[in-house]
Amino acid sequence: SVGDYSLTQNQRRRTGAAPTNAGVSIYRSRDGGYVQMSPYMDRHMRGIANWLQDPDLSEGAMTDPEFRRANAEGLIEERLGAFIAQHDRDAFVAEAQQRDIPSTPLLRISEFADHEHTRSREWLADLEHPVLGGYRSAGGPYRMSETPWTVRRPAPSLGQHTDEILGGAAAGAPTAGPGGGGAEEARLLITSCGGGGGARG
Repeated sequence: SVGDYSLTQNQRRRTGAAPTNAGVSIYRSRDGGYVQMSPYMDRHMRGIANWLQDPDLSEGAMTDPEFRRANAEGLIEERLGAFIAQHDRDAFVAEAQQRDIPSTPLLRISEFADHEHTRSREWLADLEHPVLGGYRSAGGPYRMSETPWTVRRPAPSLGQHTDEILGGAAAGAPTAGPGGGGAEEARLLITSCGGGGGARG
């Protein structure tokens, strides 16, 4: 890219359909779990080479773009997959992160709610609903210092806002009758136009 050349004077070649992100994949661990590996940068590939100590995947080879491109779906993923299969999921991820190699466990649904990362981010929120009572739900996707995320109201019950919404629709409809709109008139209007399961007029 232009940005890369301006910094490194390196002219990238077109890769076509050949994969360039060698090692970026999902692998099965010894205990039946799965690991997502995302070694996008040279330092990540050096970390893998130093950990595996595989003569075919030396540090020099793993940081060579042409070698990675030629062996992305073959040698590299094969050897890395075999290596991960010798380790339990969580132990492997912990060691990989210590070595500055991007890796994360793929959590089962039953594991997600109580995982330490989920707890530390306080992503799940304890909410109250007038019908369901207390329940846990997804919280804010991110946090901002000046506009903090809050729960303004619980999820609506079935039909809770029907009159309010249809009343507004009738009020804005150009064919509203002399009654001035309203939920019942909106229902008749929508049904006559084919909405709500009614027949088309």
